[in-house]
Amino acid sequence: ADQPHKRLENVLRNAYPYVPLETMTTMDGVDHTMPLFIDVLRHTFWRPREILIYFAKIIAVLRDIKRRNLEITSFAVGKCISDTTRDVIRTEFLNEFQRHCTNLRDIIERFRRSKQILTREQIDKILGGYAFSFVDRDVGVVDFPTQMRFLYEIGFIGLEADRKVVERLKLLHTDIFWFNAGDEPFEVMLLEGFIDCNFIIHPVFCEFLDLDVRGQRLTLKFDWNYLQQQESYVIVPS
Repeated sequence: ADQPHKRLENVLRNAYPYVPLETMTTMDGVDHTMPLFIDVLRHTFWRPREILIYFAKIIAVLRDIKRRNLEITSFAVGKCISDTTRDVIRTEFLNEFQRHCTNLRDIIERFRRSKQILTREQIDKILGGYAFSFVDRDVGVVDFPTQMRFLYEIGFIGLEADRKVVERLKLLHTDIFWFNAGDEPFEVMLLEGFIDCNFIIHPVFCEFLDLDVRGQRLTLKFDWNYLQQQESYVIVPS
């Protein structure tokens, strides 16, 4: 049987031939070409319904462009993804998690125009002792590990591990988020005081928060081989 990504390509070619199989993202003056599905996945929290939201938007908009006999450009695809990120943040992130942390919107707004990849010192300065208000706690939380664990568990913050940490913990990627690596790497690095790692704001927030990516790399950049390994070693239970 064909591999899943080959089946997806066949579906797109046969049912939606006007939808390109690849996208191009420009970051800090460098062009990055990647499969459409992977570009979409980079802008989700790895939940199937979010992927469907993106593809529904892309198919609808590009179908309309084709009907009007206009050229389908990489800009059009990029704009579909960009426009949908705001919907995903509102419906799949804020609406869900601010029921638990009532000032979540204010918390993420504190990161507006910050770098996407941050040191602990930079995050300390951004939060500046700002208290997280949880509905099940009477007192606001200012404890850094608790704050980072919450932001990690909801997918806003990830960790950038160096090669030494990747090899030691047998990780599949240097960009560690709850949805692709689970709890264990975070807990290990928390116990070690977050040495040998930086923090990453999820790329879905880059435009929403107008993050500064100058001089920084493309985050959550992966390929089909990585996703196949992820399915084999992480997602599928032993």
